[in-house]
Amino acid sequence: MDHLDHLAAWLTLSRVPGVGPVAVRALLELFPQPEQILAADLSALRQVPDLSPAQVDALRASRDPSAGRPEVEALLAQGITLLAWDDPQYPERLRQLPDPPFLLYCRGRLTEADRAAVAMVGCRNPDAYGEAMAKRIASGLARGIDSIAQQAALDAGGRTVAVLGSGVDVIYPPEHTELYHAMAERGAVLSEFPPGAEPLAGHFPVRNRIISGMSLGVVVVQAMSEKSGSLITAKLALEQNREVYAVPGSALSHAGRVANRLIKAGAHLVEEAEDILQDLRPQLPGRFLNLDSSPASPEPGCRELSSQEQRLFSLLPELGEGSVNLDTLAQQSKLAISEVSQHLLSLELSGLVKKLPGNYYVRVG
Repeated sequence: MDHLDHLAAWLTLSRVPGVGPVAVRALLELFPQPEQILAADLSALRQVPDLSPAQVDALRASRDPSAGRPEVEALLAQGITLLAWDDPQYPERLRQLPDPPFLLYCRGRLTEADRAAVAMVGCRNPDAYGEAMAKRIASGLARGIDSIAQQAALDAGGRTVAVLGSGVDVIYPPEHTELYHAMAERGAVLSEFPPGAEPLAGHFPVRNRIISGMSLGVVVVQAMSEKSGSLITAKLALEQNREVYAVPGSALSHAGRVANRLIKAGAHLVEEAEDILQDLRPQLPGRFLNLDSSPASPEPGCRELSSQEQRLFSLLPELGEGSVNLDTLAQQSKLAISEVSQHLLSLELSGLVKKLPGNYYVRVG
């Protein structure tokens, strides 16, 4: 069975009525491949803990693992890829959840740098302060979730990953069409809902667990109520053992008071991207960070830098000897601005580079 047939088996499994992420996680404990799940006989399925008779019947009715191949081919032709639970590109942190989506639809692509992603959430209608803080933090982190943060990350030359409460081919709200295409080109747009799925209200709480699940932490900028999607995501982050950050707000505004209550409850107070980077450094994978290495120059024992990182590092002056901005680095390195921004973020997370106001960079020494 080739890769397309394997994806078709995952797609067929995703369409089995009443068999969701928790049930599939239990099935995978006994049957490592979707083809094996679909081919399992009645007695084998009955051995799966907590699998209901209705779920067993539904699985028995979906026997052809290759039935979804034409749809897989059609999706690929539309530029939509499928990331299955066993795909190496599937987000590792998401895989560790008790109820991970076992199939993600994707426009764009995920990269190694996305393993250091931080999510940003907030109310739909932020005031001027909330908008300014979202831009300030997202442009420093080059990560973001809501439209303000996403646009700020792209404007800073970074990547952004969006998780939708609809199919990846449904742009909602429609005025974000230009932003959607920019995210798909310079980041990724993900959904566990099949193409064509409308942005129903019930989809968004389900979507929120993916936002927090694939991130190192969640930043709350402003929230309008205790039942808002932003706070739902923050609570999910706590349940998933992720970090929660909040931007302090005015005690005279309701949105500010909600964020302040989060801080009183233990969320980290943040005013700029560096606050988050400093807090997360101990959690970053070794390829992003070596705390024992000298920050001024890569030494033996430090993580190995890529050729592009080495090139950019060599172009940077040491702290106190000047600085270089993002555009100049792109010109001198002959790399795209998005690539330069991504590599600089990796170097910054490793403690080798410091970002200064105005998108200027220096070596740390």
